[in-house]
Amino acid sequence: MAMLDTLKATRQLQEAGFPEPQADALVATFADGFGENLATKHDIALLKQDIAAVRTEIEAVRTELRAEIALQGTELRAEIEVVRAEIGAVRGELRELEQRLVIRMYVIMGGGVAFLSGVIAIAAAIG
Repeated sequence: MAMLDTLKATRQLQEAGFPEPQADALVATFADGFGENLATKHDIALLKQDIAAVRTEIEAVRTELRAEIALQGTELRAEIEVVRAEIGAVRGELRELEQRLVIRMYVIMGGGVAFLSGVIAIAAAIG
């Protein structure tokens, strides 16, 4: 933090033509209102270092997040492929089941036709 040399500032104002009471009042007002809030070049340099450190940390976090997102994407794509394979297997099982059901329907229909043929033959023989 910058410290105001009030004595030096008062003397400079007096040398510039300010009367002593006016120079004292001006310097005192300035010192009370602003003196403690002024930053030195050193303060600004420290602040710049802090900002640079924060930027470095932010970049490290960005890099880490990008790597994590890439990893999650790879894992997600692998899981999607597993699910696709499982869906393909289920579809194959459903096609096989459908074929077996069609065959059973034909067998049942064939048995029904044979039964009806037998009933018709018996009816014709009796009647």
